[in-house]
Amino acid sequence: MYTHQREKIGIILVLLGISISLYLFSGSTAAFPPLHAATMDTIIDVGRLKIGASDTPTFHIFGAMIMEITAISPLYIMKTPFLVFAISPVFYLLVQKIVGDPIIAGLFTAVRLVSGNTGTPKHFLYSHGFGKVLLFLFIVLLVTIYRQGYLDKRRFWLELLFIVAIVPLSYDIEAHFLLILGTLAIITIVYNKFEMSSISFTIVLLLTTLGVIELGINGFVYTKVAPLFISQSVKMGSFDKFLLAYFGGGGSELTRLYFKRPSILTPLLILKYLLFGILSLFFSIFFIDGLISDRHLPKETTILASLLGAAGLWLGLRLLIGSLAFDALAFPATIVLLWFYNNSSQVRIPISTRKFAYIGIVILIVVNISVAGVRVTTGNVFDRNISSGQTNSIEQYLHNYEADGANVRTDVKTWFRIELFRHVHRDVTRSSMKGEIRSLELRHVQYLVGEQMEVDSNTLYILNLNRDKVALMNWVHLQPWRESHSEIVSNPWVDKVYANGESEIYI
Repeated sequence: MYTHQREKIGIILVLLGISISLYLFSGSTAAFPPLHAATMDTIIDVGRLKIGASDTPTFHIFGAMIMEITAISPLYIMKTPFLVFAISPVFYLLVQKIVGDPIIAGLFTAVRLVSGNTGTPKHFLYSHGFGKVLLFLFIVLLVTIYRQGYLDKRRFWLELLFIVAIVPLSYDIEAHFLLILGTLAIITIVYNKFEMSSISFTIVLLLTTLGVIELGINGFVYTKVAPLFISQSVKMGSFDKFLLAYFGGGGSELTRLYFKRPSILTPLLILKYLLFGILSLFFSIFFIDGLISDRHLPKETTILASLLGAAGLWLGLRLLIGSLAFDALAFPATIVLLWFYNNSSQVRIPISTRKFAYIGIVILIVVNISVAGVRVTTGNVFDRNISSGQTNSIEQYLHNYEADGANVRTDVKTWFRIELFRHVHRDVTRSSMKGEIRSLELRHVQYLVGEQMEVDSNTLYILNLNRDKVALMNWVHLQPWRESHSEIVSNPWVDKVYANGESEIYI
């Protein structure tokens, strides 16, 4: 098949992935977007962004500009598909750069777009999503530089621009940049037998620049990251969450209430992450053996090694704060798999590396499509009801308790939606920053289902019965309220004071 025909097929696959994903994830967002929308609307109101009011100022200013130009309501800005049209071509470009096959690049791009639980990370307005666009472009630039073996001024300034731009855009991806550059600097120096080449010097310079900006100018590390690691507030460990979600068991007192994925997902995801683990281990052995035996390794393998090293560090850091981020391995392991497919002649092992990689590609595509299908058919594309009118009616009811100073506890998404509706309707007499509205904690859930005596006085509990899962802080997800509704209704310690068919309020 001619090259231009393969390119056309690849582009068609990407467009097909965009179309299907927009249909699947229409109106499906994560919990935090309403809070970002309120910040963007505040910028429009006051004409500026207050110092210290945002951890991602570039993102919030960008969103405010879009709202001002397009007149999109803050109620809808965070579920409008902007990101998908930026991340699709960039990810396609990256995969094409690694694998050299437009059809495979198109397939992987399409599969990536239809994967996930909500549309926020890859489709809508999302700071970390735009950060990933910069990260993918940065990796494309790195691969180009390492393959050519030299660095010109134009590419250096592009790299520096990416480094400077990521800091106010996404703290999450900024951390990835730091980890990737740190591991890449060390690995490149070892690869060059501790001689400082122009490329390794540039990597160290970029790492130093980003480190100075982060530690010397940006206060995020001191105000958010350090307290998070120092805090003892993690109530449920990462391993417990993993066991509860996929195997239905664990050491938590709320085992029966914890959100469980469909059982068919467990073997699919085990197969997927087993493949990622094998790929990571195989490449690590291949790379380390090449360094020790002084065998020729393509320079770009140092980039792949740094991606895997950074993913391992990221996984370890997230474990410390109660988040089991297995997905951190997905991207680098996929890139390694594609590299093996395109560079089989570089790997000397008894079996055919290209056949091994081809089988891995087929398994990965089939598993990802199957997982996406299971999530859709079992209702695991979460929370499509974000534009219903229920928050308005809840807010009207809460007005009655304004003078009483009642505290409010609810799931994270409902909390942020109420804050957004209050802001849009200019009802800012009560702010969540003062503590009136907060996320439910595990002890509150136990109180609602009758497993614990009263925990907080003068507190309203808002239950959204349409939620497909109940999201609490620290990445804790519980079963929908409808699963425990009968226990709550029969609990003599709580009284229902409001119901609108979609939500209920207890006191």
